[in-house]
Amino acid sequence: FKHMKNTIHDGSTTSSMLLCYFIYTVICLPFHYIHAKNIRKFLMFKAIVCPITGIAMMIWLNAKAGGTSIIWNQGSKAKGSKLSWLIVQCVTTSAASYSTLGVNVNDFTRYAANYHAPYAQLYAIPLIHGIMTPMGIVGSVATELIYGRAIWDPLLIAEEWIGTPRGRVAAFFVALSFLIAQIGINISAN
Repeated sequence: FKHMKNTIHDGSTTSSMLLCYFIYTVICLPFHYIHAKNIRKFLMFKAIVCPITGIAMMIWLNAKAGGTSIIWNQGSKAKGSKLSWLIVQCVTTSAASYSTLGVNVNDFTRYAANYHAPYAQLYAIPLIHGIMTPMGIVGSVATELIYGRAIWDPLLIAEEWIGTPRGRVAAFFVALSFLIAQIGINISAN
């Protein structure tokens, strides 16, 4: 699959990525026909499995990179105004994802038991971002130490593992977890 011939030449995508999108759509589509109240167990399953996968990946990357002291003692590569603009970029990127979630709160809570349910999002969204952001930073720094380049995408990290049988099994479970997460997000947001 990785070496599949690319017959799309415009550069915006590849044949393998288009095939992946088609397969994902075929897998995801039946879930959209299940009423939201009947899919609650699947969403709870997603809420348990996906954080466990993310935490397990972070722990593994931490251990493989040599421990947290090595990761946290990395110096900043950016200095002066470049560092300032990177901080501004990170804050606006985070605010953009808050905005998207804020707009979708109605979609997330339309089947809520009472009208106070959306207020939980007021606390949940910053809490989740407050946990996920350091995980992404630690994971990215660890990948730079392990692979020589910073990789922020969990699926691209898992792609680095497919050279061994154990790595392929781990990559499969990471990919499956993120497939479950994506299906859950698409269902709740649509």
